[in-house]
Amino acid sequence: MKLKTVSACTLLVLLVGCHQQQDAATQQTTSADVCNTQGNMPGGWNKFDATPDVQKAMAFVLNKMENPSSFKQILSVHAQIVSGVNYAIEFELTDGSAWNTVVYRNLDGDYAITQSPKQGRFCEQ
Repeated sequence: MKLKTVSACTLLVLLVGCHQQQDAATQQTTSADVCNTQGNMPGGWNKFDATPDVQKAMAFVLNKMENPSSFKQILSVHAQIVSGVNYAIEFELTDGSAWNTVVYRNLDGDYAITQSPKQGRFCEQ
């Protein structure tokens, strides 16, 4: 009986810990978070290339957007390694407008928009 109680408590602690990591991965991102990269600080935002995974994340966002203008190009990407990856993506539409969004990819490769696309850039250049 005591072993079952200890096992149940251990499982509960593990589940709560996993849930807290998920919440941290999907918190609202601010431009200050993305733009103030300080080297390769663990858990921080870092400039990133437009890899095939980023392009899949961008396609996921575009599929959800309701905008009459078409996608032109990815302008910049920042990534944050959490229990998965957060991608802060700045992109341009064919009408010349710049937009930004944040997409989370979990460890199973599923995508979720954690910050809806909005006009403007994270980091003014």
